[in-house]
Amino acid sequence: MISYIKGTLAAVGESEVIVEAGAFGIAVKTSRAVIERLPTKGAELLLHTYLKMSEDAVSLYGFDREADLRLFRALLGVSGIGPKGALAVLSALEPEALKLAVLTGDAKAIAKAPGIGVRTAERIILELKNQEVVQTLSADTVSGGSVSGAAAAEAIDALVQLGYGIGEATRAVRAVPEAEKKDSETLLREALRQF
Repeated sequence: MISYIKGTLAAVGESEVIVEAGAFGIAVKTSRAVIERLPTKGAELLLHTYLKMSEDAVSLYGFDREADLRLFRALLGVSGIGPKGALAVLSALEPEALKLAVLTGDAKAIAKAPGIGVRTAERIILELKNQEVVQTLSADTVSGGSVSGAAAAEAIDALVQLGYGIGEATRAVRAVPEAEKKDSETLLREALRQF
């Protein structure tokens, strides 16, 4: 229905932005991660959107990257997850962290999202682990942060096994200089220096 919205960033709230497009100020619900990446007020932006219509409300959800929107839609396909729950998961975990949590079966990391319990997190893992959106996400995000997928995934998994959160483990690995040229052992050693 509405694939994207392009306009000027007029206002930023805790979980919503107002995009001025033509003569309209359009409220778009979004994740905390997207809000942190937004340009300054008055700047031009494009958000890929999902329109949710119900009996008493029309809500527009938007993301600055198509990969985030695809993941949001995949989460909506999980039994018991609505737009509010999907947005909570994407606000609690960056897409690459969610992908790793799904692939490694880390229900505790997913359950940190408000309103998402361990059982729901396990359902998310079960229903998403074989979906293409989780497999293709590594190309969009992990390697997009200049880290080779396999070595980065191994290093992040090792950090998680050592007790670090999946989000902080991902950030530490991505902070390693020239990470794409390093194997998982070297990445792990240098990522540990980030803490």
